Amino acid sequence: MKASFSVIAILYLFSAHGSYALPALIPGPASGSQAGGVERPHYRRVKIFVPDREFLGRVWSAGLDFEGTTGKPGGWMEFIAGPEEIGALRERGIPFEIADEDPASSLAGQLAPAPMDALGFGTGSMGGYYTLAEVEAQLDSMKLAYPALITAKQAVGFSVAGRTIWGAKISDNPDIAEAAEPEVLYTALIHAREPAGMMTVIYYMWWLLEHYGSDPRATYLVDNRQIWFIPVINADGYVYNESTNPSGGGLWRKNRRNNGNGTFGIDLNRNFGPDEMWNAPNGGSSTSTGSDTYRGPNPFSEPETQTLDAFMRLHEIRTCLNYHTHGRLLIYPYGYLSAESGDSLIYREFAFDMARTNRHATGTDLQTVHYSTRGNSDDFMYGDTTKFRTYAMTPEVGSSFWPASGLILPLAVENLEANIHYSMVAGAMAVI
Repeated sequence: MKASFSVIAILYLFSAHGSYALPALIPGPASGSQAGGVERPHYRRVKIFVPDREFLGRVWSAGLDFEGTTGKPGGWMEFIAGPEEIGALRERGIPFEIADEDPASSLAGQLAPAPMDALGFGTGSMGGYYTLAEVEAQLDSMKLAYPALITAKQAVGFSVAGRTIWGAKISDNPDIAEAAEPEVLYTALIHAREPAGMMTVIYYMWWLLEHYGSDPRATYLVDNRQIWFIPVINADGYVYNESTNPSGGGLWRKNRRNNGNGTFGIDLNRNFGPDEMWNAPNGGSSTSTGSDTYRGPNPFSEPETQTLDAFMRLHEIRTCLNYHTHGRLLIYPYGYLSAESGDSLIYREFAFDMARTNRHATGTDLQTVHYSTRGNSDDFMYGDTTKFRTYAMTPEVGSSFWPASGLILPLAVENLEANIHYSMVAGAMAVI
């Protein structure tokens, strides 16, 4: 049996990357305290005419986030931009129009307040989405209702502010490491403004637990897989959005690292190593601390990315879905190269089968959003050969950072078959 992950992972954080030590606790903003002195970041939705992919490259060089983009080259495209990105567009002489002065309020207008429901998949209090505390309550409820099928929530690491990053495993013997059963991983909310992915992951957890013994696929997976879940990686950023926009719609993306120059946050999905991926010449991350795609001073500078690195080295994860929003895409490696991986035929087959039901567009970053990303989680999980190779992909859920409350359940259901399939292909699977 493997030693307890929760203990080893915490020790690993202090030793795996040189002299890193857990920082002093940095208090996050008070939960739900919009009037408590927490300044809401000012994001705008901008509209840019993009004649071709070369011009789009100039737009990306301003540090904009490709998630949240609509349109395509050859016409008008819309982007979410903070003050740093607005300034960078002006510096580059890129003309733009303001399509929405306050997209966070526009998103919040689609969200309905609802009481939290922890007894099975239901609604959360943040416009239908679960808060961090409610995610924790969900994990506790699962353990209470199905003690033989899921572990108690485990501390797999900590955030910059010292918040716990929780994980849990669903299996027929959840507290035992069964070497003969392939391991699978589902993660979400590495970007703090993308909670629909987290809701999709929570829904899949409940589906496995509630259908065990009655649905043959759920029963087979629980009996023959070790399925791990880390539903909130960026705990600080998500709590920050709760504080500025308690009804939902907050657009903060990064973690809450104090960069020491008046700016905050590192884009965790640009902070993974190894160095040749983090510092690849094709771009796809920013070196400006105020940018939404700021990659950090070095790979794995953040405890959140160190947590995932530690987890991947303690387990032999065969397949992983790292959930994001939005765009209705399924993206696979490589992001940092202008080419697919050596296993592109395998990835294409997986993606084709998974997109049959939800009709997501599939491909690499360049093939789907016409943009390179360096230092992302999928490239690290698949391409870092110093650890077990994981076939990792990124689903981009829905058509908004905060889909309307009434879309939370349909989007979770829309991605259910893909989740089931990727658990299946982690081990032996026959298809007629």
